[in-house]
Amino acid sequence: MDHRQQYKHHSHTPDDLRDRRRQEDIELRKSRKAKALDAKRVRLDNADEEVEITLDQMKTACASFLQDHSSVKDSLKILRKAFSQGSVFIEDFMRTDNALQHLVGVLSGHDSDLQMEAAWCVTNIAAGTHEQALQATKAAAPYLITYLSGSNPHLQDQCAWAVGNMAGDGPECRDLLKAQGVLLPLVNLLKSPSPHVVQSSAFALSNMVRWAESNTQYVHSLWNK
Repeated sequence: MDHRQQYKHHSHTPDDLRDRRRQEDIELRKSRKAKALDAKRVRLDNADEEVEITLDQMKTACASFLQDHSSVKDSLKILRKAFSQGSVFIEDFMRTDNALQHLVGVLSGHDSDLQMEAAWCVTNIAAGTHEQALQATKAAAPYLITYLSGSNPHLQDQCAWAVGNMAGDGPECRDLLKAQGVLLPLVNLLKSPSPHVVQSSAFALSNMVRWAESNTQYVHSLWNK
């Protein structure tokens, strides 16, 4: 047998090359999606882990949230649990007229308990798909960033967590957050006496500097001031 024939290389057709590029593109998209999911964290409490919310229950809670001012807190608790169960629940909420705007209205209000629940809802929405995270960022980020510099450590913790999920979604959300001045208050929160606040701020900052060298350099400059 001719040894040259044994080691002969087969040439690839244009169709072979296109199929290979297509497969490589699919794998790259899967890798990016997996990294984005790794960069996001839904928040649950112990009671949440024992309860499963159905889509019908979420729809009822959403209607109550929009119409019944006396049950807002209970409705928000159901909604943030539902959001933690996946993007299908988030999408149904986001498609409801004025639902996101109403949620941001509660977030920007003056009741600290309701602000906390609203921020928790936003946190879990931002852990959803890119479009859901982007909508949440555009609507809620200015208030979240303002509360990072407030005096309520519980709200600071939850807002930093929400910002972290937004930043973990990708460069579009990160750019919006950076343009609104999120980096300085996050760096300042690393000096908080609350370990939970420090942890959430570090999580948010790690996502802000992910694949963004300019953000990394800026954070270092803020820390060294």
